[in-house]
Amino acid sequence: MNKELVKSNSFFKWITILNAYIFFGFFHILFFPFTINNRKIVVCNFYGNGYGDNPKYIVEELLKMKKSLDIVWLVSGKGEYKFPKGIRTVKIFSIRSIYEFMTAKIWIDNCRKYFFYNLFKKKDTVYIQTWHGGIGIKRSEKEAEAHLANSYVWSAKHDSKMIDYFLSGSKWLSDYIKINFCYNGKIEENGLPRNDKLINESKLLKEKVFDFYKLNSNVKIVLYAPTFRKGNTKAEFMDFSILKSALNKKFNKEWIIFLRLHPNIKELKVDLPEYVINTSFYEDAQELLCAADILMTDYSGIMFDMILLDKPVFIYANDIREYKRDRNFKFDFKDLPFSYAENDLELIENIEKFNEEIFLKDLKKLKEKLVFYENGTASIKVAAKILEIMSLK
Repeated sequence: MNKELVKSNSFFKWITILNAYIFFGFFHILFFPFTINNRKIVVCNFYGNGYGDNPKYIVEELLKMKKSLDIVWLVSGKGEYKFPKGIRTVKIFSIRSIYEFMTAKIWIDNCRKYFFYNLFKKKDTVYIQTWHGGIGIKRSEKEAEAHLANSYVWSAKHDSKMIDYFLSGSKWLSDYIKINFCYNGKIEENGLPRNDKLINESKLLKEKVFDFYKLNSNVKIVLYAPTFRKGNTKAEFMDFSILKSALNKKFNKEWIIFLRLHPNIKELKVDLPEYVINTSFYEDAQELLCAADILMTDYSGIMFDMILLDKPVFIYANDIREYKRDRNFKFDFKDLPFSYAENDLELIENIEKFNEEIFLKDLKKLKEKLVFYENGTASIKVAAKILEIMSLK
């Protein structure tokens, strides 16, 4: 790329960021004198990308407790999302959203907050970070700092200084947070709220998904959930017909494929055969895990949620060399109990050779190494902590 063009793009980027600081900074100062509403909670999921993940399950538990809370959920305006009664929505990055932040007792988020958007946090406001990754396979945050934009690194460090409580579902994750998130605060080691229903309501959620897609109860599902790649403008997959044929032959059942794109690229248009269902807009990935019999992914941390259900995971990583140069990995694939393939033929061979007894034995060893805190009560405990902070328990 032309060096002058790079310099030009960088210049305009920083001008845009500076303008954002000035714009949002003005309204932060304007709203700073306003009194905090002790019953107000502002929630965000994937920068306004709908109702889901850990924040969803915390809020649903709070709604059950009927404490007359003012729950504000930030939305991007893209897509149509259904929210339960008791939640009001506000557009993210709007002037109104700054007012809600500056007058809330509790912030809940599963992603970083942009620096210019949250310049100030009042000392009486409590920020709970649930994160969206859990145990992940891709390097992130400080570990991947050389591959991240300077603006993100700067913003992330500011965000960590604001966090009061970080949620963790395993000893491995707690240690990772301490090392790579520039965070020295409290870690709540009670599991991740989104995993509660995997443990408590797996069968019920499977029936819910089958009803939603009007599926025959005898059909088997492989959930294919590839992760996000920088610069994604199109979706490319393996040969679905070969995958379906191999599964049908190995397990002597009729299989369909659920495709789940990363939230960052779910708007991409994809042309799929009739036996592949695009579930990218289904509101809850955890429910899809309950419905699926097998998970197939590349570098997504969703594999570590699936193992709570003791279900098979197949890794299909046809661009691993390129991805390794970009981010690299926290785990060596050889140390994981998941079969690994770099092309269609290797994937089919792994399916043919799959042995459930060996898989479960290796899976048990991995769980012992990670030390999970998941016991199905994370949502209840976080909700109770919030009410305690609000003095409403």
